[in-house]
Amino acid sequence: MEDNIEIVYREDADSFSHSPHIHSEYEILLFLDDGSEFFCGTTLYPIHSGSLFVLDGNMIHHCVSQAKAYRRYILHVSRDVLQQFSTAHSDLLLAFEQLNFCYELSKEDYDLLVSLFDQCIAKKERIYCDDILLMSLKINLLATICQKIHAMSPTSMELPENDDPSSRVVMEIINYIQNNLTEELSLDILSQQLYFSKYYMCKIFKTLTGFTIWRYVSYCRVLKACGYLRSGYSIQDAAKLSGFKDYANFTRIFTKYVGFSPAKYKAQHLQRFNIPPD
Repeated sequence: MEDNIEIVYREDADSFSHSPHIHSEYEILLFLDDGSEFFCGTTLYPIHSGSLFVLDGNMIHHCVSQAKAYRRYILHVSRDVLQQFSTAHSDLLLAFEQLNFCYELSKEDYDLLVSLFDQCIAKKERIYCDDILLMSLKINLLATICQKIHAMSPTSMELPENDDPSSRVVMEIINYIQNNLTEELSLDILSQQLYFSKYYMCKIFKTLTGFTIWRYVSYCRVLKACGYLRSGYSIQDAAKLSGFKDYANFTRIFTKYVGFSPAKYKAQHLQRFNIPPD
């Protein structure tokens, strides 16, 4: 069970950009430095010391760092672990499945979580029962994070959005894509609707998000299809409702981004929740 809760500390020096990605498990990120930007879902956020992101497995994200140091703690946890340690009064999944996923911690909460992360990382499995003690530290950290999130008021949850003009242009592009995901989308259409040149849109979008525009559209459509498949829709309906016009193209792109076919994805989900297949 403990292997399904991974906790690491990572540090990168100087400026860099991670490739956009998603995870099969849930992820918690606690940032220790100012000066970076985090693209998550549909928004580009400035990162501060004490910024906390709680992401489900379908959230597209990546970080662009302009800081001298990019330090963060990372926790990965499976859905099965969250369900196993939930109770009738405390459903740990709630922390990962709400609309708000980004938080600004108070100094007191920040210091507490840093201390708990450090305890987990410092604990080594050397003697009898060390593995049990390490697992208890990890569960304590996970439960503490969920408790802090639950206690936060709605006004303290979201980080301020980046007000840079370039970021606003990217948000216009993202918002149009999100609102028209099932419609025909092309650079020509985006240019006509948003009044930006195709070259300018492609350059600024790639610079700030790490995606080409078409790759972002494909990612969003695949994630939308994942939601339909988890809800029990047929593969054909999931493809159509997500904006894919061609079934073979849908299968190819889905497999490329998710790692296996839509049929396997659906079967694994139905098996996990004991839902009979079509």
